[in-house]
Amino acid sequence: MSPQEKADMARSEELVGVALPVWEYRRGHAEELPPSMTDDAVPPLVERIVARFDDYADRWYALRVGDTLSVTW
Repeated sequence: MSPQEKADMARSEELVGVALPVWEYRRGHAEELPPSMTDDAVPPLVERIVARFDDYADRWYALRVGDTLSVTW
């Protein structure tokens, strides 16, 4: 793995670590955000990631048994 690929992976993990608690809180899967976060100070990039989580979650929950979900990268 190249240094750039390692950096990309680290950034991805960092963003998920920020976006997932926001998504869980907004969807009612968590009662509160971590102490270091506030819902009114979410960066635009994280907002876009949370919106993608919403899209995927809505599509996932709409599936019937045996259906599939495809994601284009």
